[in-house]
Amino acid sequence: MLAGVRRSTAATAAAAVAVALVAGWHTAATVRSAEAAAARYGDTTTVLVMRRAVRAGEVVSAADVEARRLPHALLPDAAVAERAAGRVATVDMVVGEVVLAARVGTTLVPAGWRAVAVTPPGSGAHPPVVAGDAVEVIDVGGDSGAAVVAEEAVAVGVDRDGIVTVAVPSGDVAAVAYAAAGGTAALAVIAPRPRR
Repeated sequence: MLAGVRRSTAATAAAAVAVALVAGWHTAATVRSAEAAAARYGDTTTVLVMRRAVRAGEVVSAADVEARRLPHALLPDAAVAERAAGRVATVDMVVGEVVLAARVGTTLVPAGWRAVAVTPPGSGAHPPVVAGDAVEVIDVGGDSGAAVVAEEAVAVGVDRDGIVTVAVPSGDVAAVAYAAAGGTAALAVIAPRPRR
């Protein structure tokens, strides 16, 4: 009986050694794979990544983002945001997106753009617009007919009188301001959002 116990103990010890060897081999292979991936993609850095989709105009909460280590090679060329919680999304943001500095701000006006108040021309009115809508600004009072003076604009505010404040690239601000001052600036919604 003592010989049987010894054989059982020896078999158990041999099995334990075999399991330890397999586990060690697997761990070493995993480490080698991780090292190879790190060598392939280079150094990593911690960045903020969206955990849920956020619409333009919404305030980003702490629960909307998480910190992740990503390889430099996989990051966009644009500056990444150091902080996002409490800031306003200047564009629609999707899950998994790296948060760029230009996509969050204290207002909807993107960096380098300008905001101009546009009053509906004549007795007309703009189409239904909410903050965050992408719009074109059209000067309807030109001698040669209507002309688009800003193809890429964002509504950043709407007041009770129908005056819409739009953010436009700095290169378009003079033409938009001229049409707005003359009361001939009209808006066309490019991509209307589903209303909630």
